[in-house]
Formats: sequence, structure tokens, C-alpha cells
Amino acid sequence: MPQAVFQVPGGVGLLYNSRPPSGFRAPKGFARQQTGSLAFSRNLVEWHDYPGNPVLHEVQDWQGSDRAMPNAMLYDPKREQWVVYLGISEGDYSGIRAISAAYSRDLVNWTYDKGPSLTIDDFAKAVPALMKASAKELRTEGRVYANWALYHEGRYYLGVQGSVVAGRNRRYENIVLVADKPAGPFEHAKVESDFTPTRSPVYSNGKWYCAFPGHWDGKPGFGLAWSENLLGPYEKSPRNPIIAVETISRSRPVLFRYDGTWAILFAHFYDYRDMRLRIALANIHPSLIDYCP
Repeated sequence: MPQAVFQVPGGVGLLYNSRPPSGFRAPKGFARQQTGSLAFSRNLVEWHDYPGNPVLHEVQDWQGSDRAMPNAMLYDPKREQWVVYLGISEGDYSGIRAISAAYSRDLVNWTYDKGPSLTIDDFAKAVPALMKASAKELRTEGRVYANWALYHEGRYYLGVQGSVVAGRNRRYENIVLVADKPAGPFEHAKVESDFTPTRSPVYSNGKWYCAFPGHWDGKPGFGLAWSENLLGPYEKSPRNPIIAVETISRSRPVLFRYDGTWAILFAHFYDYRDMRLRIALANIHPSLIDYCP
């Protein structure tokens, strides 16, 4: 799945979740190590894998027995480095229960924090109305993911989704956190609307734009929302959905602008071994994006 799209000299880079490298020997009990790989394009359509993939796959001693997967990425101009936020299992429990950071100046060689930047307990403190679960339930059933990351006006913004099982249902909540350093400490930033961005907003001509998944008339698609401020209030396009898709399962739309072209990149989920990258392009106002199969 595409996790981040970013501009590089001469084109565009893409960070995506990938399989472990050939010959990777996981620790005992390690179930689904998910790695990070790079691809590059000059036109947003033809993509080429970096031959040294995957670039993110080292297992840290303090991680749990399940997986570590890249969730979001930003460029830090103050430190002149890239920052990736990894969703990790913590302790002996499976499932993503913490977020940790890794750093690179060249997108290939990475250093890793030696502990989490954010845990499910931190998320519970930020959203007490949702997380009325016991400490044991948070440890066994809680989840926390970094949806997006952004550097803006000297601060670091992290869009986070957390969830916990309530009865037979899993309840989700999206929030935005902000910090003065890439790995925190983070504080809860209030979004001034009912809509909270679930993927990184894109700034253009005085407004922030973001794409989001949903259903219209019972059919899946992607909508568009915009705001004059990063933290809202956001207004949804009256033309939504701007893209109709076959399914939104595992589809996390990434909105991106490059060389005058707007694009939405997403993974179409066929099955767990076949999640193909799909791209929608537009050369006009993003509220009029047409789907290009």
C-alpha cells in the first residue's frame, strides 16, 4: 500500500509496504514482518523500484513478535532528514500498539529510535471517551496507527487512528497530534470540524486539500475536502465522490500535486497477495478529478 508520496530531484518518490527480503530470518514467533520499499517515477504513471529494496526492515530488540510496518513519512527541513513513523507491535502481544520513528538523509540508510514515540496508552489519554477499556483490554485489543505526517510552520503533525474492541464491535477514532520534535512528546491538536483528515493534506493556492474514503448511495468511492487552515474547519466537496472505486477495503487514498498535476494514489485490494497500485490523475481543479482506470 502507498504510505507516502514525495518530490525528489527529477521526479516523484513513493514509500510502500512490502514483503521481507529474500532469505530474511525472523526471530522466533515473528509472524508478519512488513518492510518498507521505494519506487520512483518521472510522470506519476511509470514506476521503477529501487534496486536495493527493501530499505526498511531491521527488527529492533524491543519490538514485539508480530510486525513493524511503515505508516507515514515527512521531510524535516530543520534537520534536513526524512522521518518515517513505523507502526509496531509492543511486548508479547500481536497487532500494532505503538508508533516509533526512523530517520534518513538519503531514503536508503535509516537509524531507528530505541523505543516508541506513541503507545496505545498515550492514545487512550488523548481520547478518554473512546478508550474506556481496561489496561489489559488496551494491551490485547487496542490498535494505533500513524495515518499521515507533516512538517508545518516549525512543528510536526501526526494524524493517528486508534481503535479498541467494544463488545463485538471495533470502534475507531481519528485525531491529530502535534509536537516540537519529530518523535514528540505529542499533544492533542483540536481539529475545528467534525471531519478529521485521514491522509496527509496538501497545500495549494491558500487551501489545504485531502482525499478520504467513503460510500455514496451505497457505492464506494473517494471524496475531497478542503480548508483554509490545516486544523480546519474542513468543507466537503458537493461533487463527492470525485472517484468511484470497486472497493475501499485497504484503499488509503494519497492526494499529491506534482508539476501542475493532481493525483490520487491508492491500493486496490484484490486479496492479501495482490494489492495493486492505482492512480487517478487530473490537470484541473481537484474537485473535478475524473477516474482514469
